[in-house]
Amino acid sequence: MILLSTMGVHTTKTMTSLYMLVLGLGMGFLMQTTMLIAQNSVEQKDIGVASSAATFFRSIGGSFGVAFAGALFNHKVYADLLASVGKPVADAFKHGAAGSLGTAKAIPQPFINAFAHGTAYVFFWAIFVGALVPLLAFGIKHIALRGGPAAAVTEAEEAEVLVPVD
Repeated sequence: MILLSTMGVHTTKTMTSLYMLVLGLGMGFLMQTTMLIAQNSVEQKDIGVASSAATFFRSIGGSFGVAFAGALFNHKVYADLLASVGKPVADAFKHGAAGSLGTAKAIPQPFINAFAHGTAYVFFWAIFVGALVPLLAFGIKHIALRGGPAAAVTEAEEAEVLVPVD
């Protein structure tokens, strides 16, 4: 997030890709760890429910996150346009008159600057949200991981009920 918050108008595609790779690797490792915690926190018969619940709440959180990031982005872009091109143009953009900008190659520099600043602004505020993750991790109850296949067989044998044969 810190790397992405430093992006600007002159950030190259290569650097942007590298920054996104770093973020993606970190998020990928985090997602697998949280799924393992969810699955290991329930009985084996409830692993499917735990997995689906974790995925569901991750989706809900992503939806709220995207909505929040979009609101931050729109606020910053509008504020930058207001300062650089004035209220009438900024209001026209805010109310959906972006079609009058023309093709991507002909977008005026104030709009490009506003989009770049808006993107960096979103990632700047995401740093603070991301900083909460290690703090919240202290609230996770420690549960020892289950064993491998041999431990699963032992658990199944312990749970087996013997029925007398006539």
